[in-house]
Amino acid sequence: LIARHLLFAQDANVDGAIEASELLVARDGIVLALPMAARLPYVCTVLTAAAGMAIALAAAASHLFSLAGSVADDVLRLIDPRNEMLPRVVWVAIAATALSAGVFLALADIEIMQAGIRAFAFAAATFFPALLLAIWWRRYSRLGAMLALGFGFAVMLAEIAFGGAIIAGQFRFTIVAAALIGVMLGLIAGIVGSLLG
Repeated sequence: LIARHLLFAQDANVDGAIEASELLVARDGIVLALPMAARLPYVCTVLTAAAGMAIALAAAASHLFSLAGSVADDVLRLIDPRNEMLPRVVWVAIAATALSAGVFLALADIEIMQAGIRAFAFAAATFFPALLLAIWWRRYSRLGAMLALGFGFAVMLAEIAFGGAIIAGQFRFTIVAAALIGVMLGLIAGIVGSLLG
């Protein structure tokens, strides 16, 4: 593991012992380290890496197609209400979305794993309450949907600004906590907004 740069050990306080805080594991490579730690053949490590790449590419492609399709549909509906040009414009939107995402990832100094968790948390806090209420409650209104989306988005923006802050006792305002709070507030706001509207 050390030879493959997946495990780093450094005696930072020079006391002659490696403590838990001085043992650093490459978080993105820990999945690749498991077959090596179990002394499996190297082909198992390569197959694990290939499976991880396939999962990442499939997820990226699905997000790319959904985002580009919805953007193209929303923008083109303003120009061409009959949507005659939509099939051709979708491919341009996919290319533009992929290019902009590539430029952003090349320029931004972000941790990929953290960004992925935050993306799922944003989706949970904003879209989940609105979709849940829209499917299961007939009285759900447009005002309720806007309030549910807005409250969830506001909670996730607060997590970006104050992430890691201690709220009460040992409770920290983490991404997971923000997503759960956003879902609960979104559900409450959606119900109240629909009843008022």
